[in-house]
Amino acid sequence: MARFNEIVHCPEVHRLLRFPATDVFHHPSRMLREIRQALCASRA
Repeated sequence: MARFNEIVHCPEVHRLLRFPATDVFHHPSRMLREIRQALCASRA
């Protein structure tokens, strides 16, 4: 877990998305929508 938390200190990382396993398996469309929104926002 510590390595995962360290990634936010990298200058190349602007946003870190985290999803619980239940969301990945039970609500994949919600997760994909959030990923797409983050990608679009990073391009703007």
